[in-house]
Amino acid sequence: VLDEIRKIAKQNSKVVAIGEIGLDYYWNKENKELQKKAFIEQIQLANELNLPIVIHTREAVMDTLEILKEKEVKKKTKIRDICILQAVIVVYTLSTVFAKFASGQEFLSFKFILFYGIEILILGVYAIIWQQLIKKFDISVAYANKAMGLLWSIVWAILIFNETITIKNVIGVIIVIAGTIIVNSEDE
Repeated sequence: VLDEIRKIAKQNSKVVAIGEIGLDYYWNKENKELQKKAFIEQIQLANELNLPIVIHTREAVMDTLEILKEKEVKKKTKIRDICILQAVIVVYTLSTVFAKFASGQEFLSFKFILFYGIEILILGVYAIIWQQLIKKFDISVAYANKAMGLLWSIVWAILIFNETITIKNVIGVIIVIAGTIIVNSEDE
């Protein structure tokens, strides 16, 4: 059965999770060990396919939690996905560029409204893309990468606004980059 599920999941892009899987002791308490074995194999399959799991548990919460603690479900982060995530973060930081342009305009002038309108449009596009993108990542990885927005904000400050960057800014960005690299690293 697992081989059939594996084959279907690999061939069909509409497969977005493995589930419902889990333990259900409500009807049959005699086959607990068989259920545990099947649950573990299904978690391993989800890890192999880099898919999240949808859990069903009834009258088996402690056993379910114990297995989940032992058999961590991990999403493997691909370089391509990290690059896409960073591109989305660049788009997000562009909203601050337009906000700064707007702040230099007379209140409610055409340019003020135009720049703030562009900022709102960018934020709307970002929100939709971000919502879809974070499905591929553990939330900690997604938000660690979002911190890279500091780097992009400094890049915009230099390139677009000719602002001066201090050594403290540079050290802060280096720390953020180091942290992002650590979070993106696979635990071996």
